Amino acid sequence: MENAKPRNLMLAYAIVQVMLDKELSAKMKEAKIDALKRCRALGNLYANWGIRSDLIDVVMTKKADLIMGAGTLSDIRKASSPPKPHFNGVTWYEDPLSVDEEELILWSHMTLEHRPTEAAYQRYMQLFERVFGVSEDDILRGNLPDELSEVK
Repeated sequence: MENAKPRNLMLAYAIVQVMLDKELSAKMKEAKIDALKRCRALGNLYANWGIRSDLIDVVMTKKADLIMGAGTLSDIRKASSPPKPHFNGVTWYEDPLSVDEEELILWSHMTLEHRPTEAAYQRYMQLFERVFGVSEDDILRGNLPDELSEVK
């Protein structure tokens, strides 16, 4: 299994910051600590799926930042949950408290078992380009770097 130590240390540091924050109510502290623990569990799940560790690290860092900055229980729940974009038949709508890299992980995992619709495929490619800086046209033309760049 890949080395989860850096992200676990980052999450532990975030938990300590929450615990020491004198301005947070006990309820908010508990909610943020629980949310950070859920993030760790999701990171472990993604690692078990074989997802690149640099991608997981970006997801965990961004989710921790969103949780730390959340001012309501609702925002804490949204930030710690997997993304749930909404598609109205024409446009995808994202929650500002979701993380593109995590949605990409979920689309990647889903497409192993199920053939995506055209709209789902387009969403997947949109996220892939945002995260890795490689477009569908680049892929189809064979204009790929030797190795995919680090996550942006």
